[in-house]
Amino acid sequence: MITRFHRPVVLVLVLTAGFTAGCSRSPETRKQRYIASGEQYFKDGKFREASIEYRNAVQIDGLSGPARLGLAKSLEKLKDYPRAMAEFVRAADLIPDDRGLQVTAGNYLLAARRFDDAKARAEKVLAAEPKNVEAQVLLGNALAGLRNIDQAITEIEEAIRIDPLRGPTYTNLGILEMERGRAEVAERAFRRTVELDPKWVPGHLALANHFWAIGKKAEAEDALKTALALEPTNGTTNRAVALFYIASNRPDEAEPFIKALAASGTAPFALADFYLLRNRPANAIPELEQLRGAENTARAAGRRLAQAYAMRGDYDSATRVIEELLQKDPKDSQTLLLKGQLLVQQGRREEALTQLQAASQVDPNSSELQFALGRAHAARGDVDSARQAFSEVLRLNPRAAKAQVELARLDLATGRVHASVQLAREAVNKEPTNALAQITLIRSLLASKDLNGAKAVLTPLLAANPNEPELHVQQGYVAAAAKDLPGARKAFARALELRPHLPEAVSGLATTELAGGDAVAARARVEAAIKAQPNSADLHLVAARIYAGSKDPVAAERVLRRALEIRSDLLPAYTMLGQLYLAQGRMADAKREFGALAERHAKPVSALSMLGIIAQMEGDTAKSIEHFQRVIDLDPRAFIAANNLAWMYAERGEKLDYALHLAQTAVQVVPKSPEAQDTLGWVYYKRQSATGAVAAFREAIGLAPDNPTYHYHLGLAHVLGDSPEQAKASFSRALALGGRKAAWGQDAERRLAALAPAR
Repeated sequence: MITRFHRPVVLVLVLTAGFTAGCSRSPETRKQRYIASGEQYFKDGKFREASIEYRNAVQIDGLSGPARLGLAKSLEKLKDYPRAMAEFVRAADLIPDDRGLQVTAGNYLLAARRFDDAKARAEKVLAAEPKNVEAQVLLGNALAGLRNIDQAITEIEEAIRIDPLRGPTYTNLGILEMERGRAEVAERAFRRTVELDPKWVPGHLALANHFWAIGKKAEAEDALKTALALEPTNGTTNRAVALFYIASNRPDEAEPFIKALAASGTAPFALADFYLLRNRPANAIPELEQLRGAENTARAAGRRLAQAYAMRGDYDSATRVIEELLQKDPKDSQTLLLKGQLLVQQGRREEALTQLQAASQVDPNSSELQFALGRAHAARGDVDSARQAFSEVLRLNPRAAKAQVELARLDLATGRVHASVQLAREAVNKEPTNALAQITLIRSLLASKDLNGAKAVLTPLLAANPNEPELHVQQGYVAAAAKDLPGARKAFARALELRPHLPEAVSGLATTELAGGDAVAARARVEAAIKAQPNSADLHLVAARIYAGSKDPVAAERVLRRALEIRSDLLPAYTMLGQLYLAQGRMADAKREFGALAERHAKPVSALSMLGIIAQMEGDTAKSIEHFQRVIDLDPRAFIAANNLAWMYAERGEKLDYALHLAQTAVQVVPKSPEAQDTLGWVYYKRQSATGAVAAFREAIGLAPDNPTYHYHLGLAHVLGDSPEQAKASFSRALALGGRKAAWGQDAERRLAALAPAR
């Protein structure tokens, strides 16, 4: 009896226990536990653990506003700002009545340049609370981002009217007034900020930044010192002071503040990077060894440590560190890149190229690897492969100004001057402080005969950087272009004072000496430079140009051979050797050098083009066509091959449709080339198209009015088009310009006589 009555009780207890366990495993309960755990971790300053707990809660309930908000705040503390922004925005969507959260999300959107979204957040808050100052400021900043500066200032002024004692609002006003170009009004706003809140560090930093921007360096330094006195350990302030001293060319004064920045924990690599930048690897190495011992900085410290050893010339230690890193992660693209760069520094260029190519296979989407690969190809003189790599950089990162600069330099080196100017200008617009972009633009403008444009870029640069040797080199080029040889010599000499044996300065000064008729001084200069740096392949190239210019091909050949001993992959040396042999009529030697060049190139457009030209000169049309056709197969827009191949097919009366396509391509590539226009006209003439021929020959004459051959060709086209009077005028002009001595001179005289009216 007793047992029978107890059974239901036991059953109830079992059911109750099961029900309780079920409740503890319910999604809602687990979510709340994760949120509570996250809150505790956050209070304890354990932000990574907090983020994990909040993320667990989000995985259970993605629509939980508190979980999203907790995750956002944790990520913010971890300085993972992109993901923090995403979570703040989601949290704001889930908690629409939290106006502070809406403003926070709006400010993140503002920082991400999503100005329309930030504006919408601000307007939503202001619709519910018209006197919300933070929302008013957010709206003003969003309008400023949308380039509606006047309306932005109106909104900021309204925020000031609502709360005239809120200092940060005046900082926003100052920034906007600077944007509008009203420096004095901006300064009053910045000063008002620090008057209202003298202990607010960002206000003093904003005032310092304003002074710095308008050139008041003493006032900027005072404002920075005030900010530093308020919070001596503030990482942002120490960074700002250090940058100020570095930018003011006072790096020694920057060091204590960089040390403080590194000690603050906000920038652990600041001091080591400063030492590396100052070429002080011995100071950097102990810092990096210490950072290498911490798990969160080990890999980055290892890469920097390898660089420091390499700077000191200790390539064995650098290689050891790199190999240790690769043992832990063989596919670490950054370390693979560093290994390739280290090989370049050691002069092991072929190994470096192989290494970088292998690394790019591991990480084909690394723009840094593609850039290094482009540099390696360019160093070998492999223009086409370099161009392909730099173009890939821009595909991966359209804002990579450095790749545009390199492409501009390649275009400049291969005669594509207008393309070079455009690319260099775009790079300068993207990065106005990029010195290499500025120098490339100057060179490109000079090559395009825009002397005034080059001066306009160079003058302020040189005034701001009077001790930069590269800029004095450019000044020498500008002076030389203006026929000011004394000015050019002075500029190149100053560059050499600042950096002895700089190859470009040696070349510039020796060239001006040669142009001034002092070949002895020019030769002595390059020989002294080579004596000081006997293993500089670049200086040997400079010497070859000077020897060739002073009519000493034997010496030019000797130094070119030496350059190739130093660097067997120096493709410009092969090109110069080939050209030297051509000038001497040594066709077999020229073909040998350009043939060797073609074998070394991955895409030997230039070398094959030269072989095609040599075959033309030797009268071997079939071989010339073969070479040029290979070029077109590699690069359908190769100008020389397209133009010459079109001419040869027209002369032979073969493939005239294909010849027309080639000639039109050549004109598209270089529309201002009179040779290309003449070739196009000749193809039309051979196709019996008088209209097309006349138009093209007239274009050629417009570009080169004193070329008698173009006038003769135009005469032929007028004969074809049955325009005898115009034909007579063209033949007469061709003969007047000296055409009687040309191969076609007798034909022009005969045709002119036939067109004369019978007496």
